[in-house]
Amino acid sequence: MASAPARRIVRRELVESLDALLLGRLLSPWALYLASRKIGVGALATTPNDSVRKALYELFARGDASMPEGLRQTLVDLGAVATPDGHDAILEVAKEGHLPLPPLGLHVADFALAALLDHPALFAGARLRVACSAVSRFVEFEPKTIAGLDALRDERRVAAARRAVSDYFASRNRTSFSEILVVETPLDVLVEVTHGESPRSHGVLEKHEHASEIGRTVKTLVLSRRDHVVVDRETGRLAVNARYPGEKDLYRRVIGELLTGDPDHFGPFALIRLEALRADLDAALSHDGISGLLGIELRGLSLATDDGYRATHAVPTCLAKRFGAPGLDALLRDARVRKATLALTLEGRAKPLRIELTAPNGLVFDRTEPDVERVARAYLVARGLLAKPMARAQPTTA
Repeated sequence: MASAPARRIVRRELVESLDALLLGRLLSPWALYLASRKIGVGALATTPNDSVRKALYELFARGDASMPEGLRQTLVDLGAVATPDGHDAILEVAKEGHLPLPPLGLHVADFALAALLDHPALFAGARLRVACSAVSRFVEFEPKTIAGLDALRDERRVAAARRAVSDYFASRNRTSFSEILVVETPLDVLVEVTHGESPRSHGVLEKHEHASEIGRTVKTLVLSRRDHVVVDRETGRLAVNARYPGEKDLYRRVIGELLTGDPDHFGPFALIRLEALRADLDAALSHDGISGLLGIELRGLSLATDDGYRATHAVPTCLAKRFGAPGLDALLRDARVRKATLALTLEGRAKPLRIELTAPNGLVFDRTEPDVERVARAYLVARGLLAKPMARAQPTTA
């Protein structure tokens, strides 16, 4: 299958900074493809290679419908991990999994590339950790119990989960291709599902074999997509990032079966409680008693009534400043809240943290900083906007 045209699948500074020998090893599986584009991989290590790197970047940046999917995805993955956050993720995954590291002393980009080439399991774990922290839009599901999440590596269950995902997408005019990657950490279980989207036809321009000029042809492309699932060990909750409601429910059932043997372990219960805004807006927006939280502003509301009225109000600053307290109270009194956007001002953070709450279980915010996430969740639970996690069962003693 041809790869989708893509712009800037890798940063220019990354192409320019990578060690020549490591870069040559990375590209060697696709040497014939690159040679067809007048780029010699061997020249990286034998000649001044600025011109080769420039040609590589121009090829990667302009997009080529004939680029092998493996090369495109490898470049995307490397770009994601060849960052300071990716460097830390490599070190953390190695420590937690007792995995060997690339040689220390390499700069961030070469460290990531050496991990990709020589420690693929380590690189895969780090890439998944970076991917999950970068995703902000999740739907969350409540577990029946927190027990049973400590023994997860059952290859039969992984194979069964892969079959279930493949069958689901094949039945919806996708491909049956699927990959499931599971990475365990002390705080959570990260699951990544790679699958194909529906086939699409695109007109592309390329130079055909034995032709002197570029011509137009139509190719059918199947783009790959990655969905992410996170299970929090402390609360047992499942967070799913996927495009469609059917896919979210698929992962709810499949991950429940994978982790516990029960497809209904994670229930579609209402976790977001926006009625707290109507009950007492001042109390819901109070930061009293929440360590690290300096203030909260209500910046957006989506409202609905039983007679079919729908309205959305959103501003870059506080809604109370626009409507006034009486006007805002009137809005909330006469309609149900379907969605709310909050801005949290936190100690040590220059920009407010934007949180989007959608009933019954949609929760969107930047999850890249664990300390910030803990403060945000503590506030939401304390004000009744997010259901309180179930208590972890304590071991009994004889």
